[in-house]
Amino acid sequence: GANGAYAEDAILELTSTHSSFTQFTFQTEGFDTMQELFSSIQRGIVSYGLIPIENSLSGTLHSVLELFVKQEPRLWVVGEYQVNESHYIMARPGTELSGKQTIPLPIISAFPFLAFSHPVIEPPLQLRPMQENTNL
Repeated sequence: GANGAYAEDAILELTSTHSSFTQFTFQTEGFDTMQELFSSIQRGIVSYGLIPIENSLSGTLHSVLELFVKQEPRLWVVGEYQVNESHYIMARPGTELSGKQTIPLPIISAFPFLAFSHPVIEPPLQLRPMQENTNL
């Protein structure tokens, strides 16, 4: 992902805490697409890539798995690392939450808390019962 994305956080955490990496120095480099990252590894521009396979919000990232299948020469998974993502909901004091549009993916994970603490908030479209989901 891009610099500052969760993948960069995961790389920094992994390389600073795991004994297999702490004796080395790493430099992170962001990529706009997974295809760019895969190509850079294959061409030897970068030695390793931390590639998300799944996440707790959207499940398996099938597009990434397809890249593994389609790449020539093949790339291999050499390890697994799990990282926790934290999301924060911020607003100016006095902001009314009723009727506000939200970015769906982070809100989906926070919705149980929001529904309890602010029952006026509408659930993201993905959490509404199918019969209410008229935009499909």
